[in-house]
Amino acid sequence: MTRPRLLASALLFAMASGAGAENVAPALTVAQARASLAGEWTAELQYRDYQSGQWQGIPFKTTIAMVGDGVTQIRTSAYDDGPKAGTVWITTVALLGKDGTTEYAGTYRAGRPAEHETARLRIEAGSDAAHWVLVSETDGQDDDRPARIREVTTRDGDTVTTVKDVDFQDDAKAEWLTRNRTVLKRPARK
Repeated sequence: MTRPRLLASALLFAMASGAGAENVAPALTVAQARASLAGEWTAELQYRDYQSGQWQGIPFKTTIAMVGDGVTQIRTSAYDDGPKAGTVWITTVALLGKDGTTEYAGTYRAGRPAEHETARLRIEAGSDAAHWVLVSETDGQDDDRPARIREVTTRDGDTVTTVKDVDFQDDAKAEWLTRNRTVLKRPARK
């Protein structure tokens, strides 16, 4: 082998074996971000008052559990709907597909038909399991209209904020409108 070829081969071997590479932590996966949500949260579903521009919220409590298979997540939420209706329970069971980016979910609430959706998930940013941005996109219905739905979930330590945007498909506009947001906070430890 000639000297330039020998040097090139040694360089390729070193690169393939990781020599000289920086110690970089592996990228956060969708599965890791989802799993980091396990636990109990105090929460608020917020809607923007379009006249004042202020967010108005409905408080609730939610518990998120990961099943032992590592891909199934069960979210149970309790909303206080006042003295007449009482507590409204909403349960979502979501399964992360084999590809690690497709989520299949069913949502259940007494007195209503079950809702099913398939979403595409991707991590946009993530330094660790407590600091990341996850984007979920699906085609579905919003306000009884066909829509592309995008939810951007940002975890910053003990606060998780999900902003839901929709792009209605029954008009000529291609624009995202913010519909609501959900803010989860870890309860203070006693």
